[in-house]
Parts: sequence; structure tokens; C-alpha cells
Amino acid sequence: LNYVYYEGEVVDSFFGLLTCNEFPLYMILKLKIRNIHMPYNLFVNDTSVFVKYSNNIKFADLLVSPKFEFNDDLFTKKSEYMGNGTEAVKVLEDLLDSGETPVVHTYHPRLPFNNGYISLDDISVKPEESWHFFLMVGHDKENFYYVDSPNFMNMQNYEHHPENRSVGVLKKSTLLKAFEVFAHFIVMEINMKALLDNKRVFKFVDIYMNSFESNYYEHDGFNFCSCRDAFKYLADCCRNGDISLDDYIEEHKKSLCEVIVWKLNFLYANRQIYLSGNKDLHTILQEDIKLLYSMTNEIRNMYGNQEYEFGDEIISYFEKAADIEQALYNSFCDLKSKLPQAFNC
Repeated sequence: LNYVYYEGEVVDSFFGLLTCNEFPLYMILKLKIRNIHMPYNLFVNDTSVFVKYSNNIKFADLLVSPKFEFNDDLFTKKSEYMGNGTEAVKVLEDLLDSGETPVVHTYHPRLPFNNGYISLDDISVKPEESWHFFLMVGHDKENFYYVDSPNFMNMQNYEHHPENRSVGVLKKSTLLKAFEVFAHFIVMEINMKALLDNKRVFKFVDIYMNSFESNYYEHDGFNFCSCRDAFKYLADCCRNGDISLDDYIEEHKKSLCEVIVWKLNFLYANRQIYLSGNKDLHTILQEDIKLLYSMTNEIRNMYGNQEYEFGDEIISYFEKAADIEQALYNSFCDLKSKLPQAFNC
């Protein structure tokens, strides 16, 4: 019951910026470290935007950084399990009984508390397209007790512990329905030495610059363009009439509008994390956040009004975003040049 993110009626504001795979790690840190200074240091994976395309498809997907470098030095995998069914339930019980706090990864269409819930017998979604992570913190004879971000919850189906609104209650028989599809548990261990090393925060500058400089590269038969060139590519696709907001994106079974809004919201959230702790980039990050917010709202409004073709206003947004990516890159280069010792440690 020590896992808390409600403060009265208010939810920890940092949660709104985290993806479901980041949230459990933040909860572990929040409980065990208690006072986390500059939390943006801990979650720096979504540094840039990538457009995925091929020779036959002008726009296949929009990604927000396909890597998760932030885990590598702050956390290590202590143990991992992959399986299903009643065996998975027993393994999870044993982990909790041994004092571990496992991160659970399972089929979310069968999780009533998840906003992607369909039914306890659903098999309509491919498992590789329906993953969700949450933190398991305890169990008794009938129930498991878990912590998940409100960002991803179906609050109508959420049952919380009577003494802690932040801890959810889930019947073991219900979780078993999700485990019938698959169950994956990870026990993470905190690297205290890395956490206490203030210099490590500047690692994300290298991550950002490396992704920026690999503007075009091949992967699984698809091309990617990143950062500045990703937004330039989007602007060119709009200008040439190659894409429309109602295009169907096979990768996610969603419209192009839904994919762009979804991924730009991730980028927006992570740039807010940087802003919360980086005075060196304050001005350019504020401009970037304002632009991403306006651009996302405009795209959402267009789609709601059934205006599917990208006009000059959206093209100008993408072009401005490309300029800001270049300005961010220049600022990172300047910051890196002032901190040579941080990159040699």
C-alpha cells in the first residue's frame, strides 16, 4: 500500500508524460528513492520523431524513437519469465511472495481496467499488437493488487483497494483470462550508482544527436527518416497530395490522423519532461511544445470536420517543426561542446 500517485484528488502530474512501459519503473523509483530530483533525467527515450516508408507506401508509420536507451544504465533485468495459463499465475504469486515487484506484460483486450478492454474472451487482436505493462505489488487468496497509470485505464471498470486509490484490485480468475493468451514478467533492479551519477543526464544528448545524424537508413525493407528530415518528408507528402488524414495505417489498424495525433502527443509529453529540468534549452523547448500542441489540435479538428486533405497551414506546421528540430540539434551541439567531461565519464 506504499505505492501512491494520488495526492488527495490530484494525480502526480508527471504520470501524464509517461508511456505504459516507463510508468512501472517510475513507480519503483518513486517508492524506493522517495525524492526524485529532475525526473526528466530518468526517461529520455522519446527524443525524436521518425517516419517509416517504403518504395510502395509513401507513409507506413510514424514512430517516436524506436529505442529505449534510458533503461540500459538505470535498470538491469534481475529475472524474466514468458509463459501462459495457470503456470504464469503461480510464477507471479511466487515472485510476489519472495518480495519482488514484477512488471507484468500481458494481453490488454482481456484486462477490464485497461482502456483497450474488449471482453474476457476476446481473441480478435494479435498479441503483438496488444501489449500493456503495469506493476504488480501484491496478492491474497482471491486477488492480485497492481498499480497502473490513469492514462491507460477504463475508470468505469477500475476497482481500487479501500485504503489506497492508487492500488487496483483484480481477481486472479480475471487475470488468468489474459494470461491464457500470454504472460511476460520482468523483475527490474535499480542501478544506484548510475542513478546517483549526475553526469549521466547528458547521455541523452548523444542519443538525440545519433538519431538525428542517421537521417536515412534501411531496416526490414523499409526506409526511415528522422527528426528534421521526418518533418520535411511529411511536408513534402502533404504538398504532393501523397497522404490524407483518413488513410488507413495497416501497422496500427488506425487512420493516419489517429496515428499522427497519438505519436505527436508522445513527442509533446517527452519534450515537456525536458523542459521541466533543462534551463539550457528552455526557450527552444517552449517554442517546440507550443507548436506541437497547436499542430496536434489543428489535425484533430480537421479530422473531426471531415477535412482530410492537408492544406498550407499543416504544411507550414511541419516545416516549422523541421526548423525547430534543427534549432534543437544546434542547441544540443552547443551544450555538448560545453560539457566535454560529462561525455568522457
